[in-house]
Amino acid sequence: MKSTYFRSPTIVVITDRTDLDDQLSKQFISSKKYIGDETVVSIESREKLREELQGRTSGGVYLATIQKFIEDLQLLTDRNNVICISDEAHRSQINLDQKVKVTEKGVQRSYGFAKYLHDSLPNATYVGFTRTPIDGTIEVFVPVVDAYTITESVRDGITVNLVYDGRAARVNLNQAKIQEIEKYYAQCEKKVLMNIKLKRVKKQLLI
Repeated sequence: MKSTYFRSPTIVVITDRTDLDDQLSKQFISSKKYIGDETVVSIESREKLREELQGRTSGGVYLATIQKFIEDLQLLTDRNNVICISDEAHRSQINLDQKVKVTEKGVQRSYGFAKYLHDSLPNATYVGFTRTPIDGTIEVFVPVVDAYTITESVRDGITVNLVYDGRAARVNLNQAKIQEIEKYYAQCEKKVLMNIKLKRVKKQLLI
């Protein structure tokens, strides 16, 4: 927020679930002093976000779900001091490719939520957070800037150390049943072999 390079950027935080949006909204709104900006707004619609960004040249923190970005396709802002932070950047935050579906009415072309997000904020800097990075995450958000591993989390006392105690399972088999099964399969094998021989004999007789 204090970056001279970004000239006090506007932060847009994107999630793909309403429960995450509600959780982050409460955390950010209660952290205005730490963030250093009194304008922390939970966005209810794309139109509301456009109104907030119009005429603003810096500052402000806005929280929204990515689903709002298909409400319309108009540009929100072409400013380059906007930082878009995507939570769970391994799902709907990375689907930039076109989807083609053939139906009875013809060929339908559509894009994922991420495509509309990037078109709405074309000059923004995109930052993604995820616990499960996939190839698509790296392709959209470029190289990993920082990683916090499970080992570090265990060391810091945030994650409980996982301990596995290997045990051999005790299996008690009914010997009488085993013999019965083996006898059954032996009979099946004998019957199959007899059928194969019978087919060969019939084939020789026909020749």
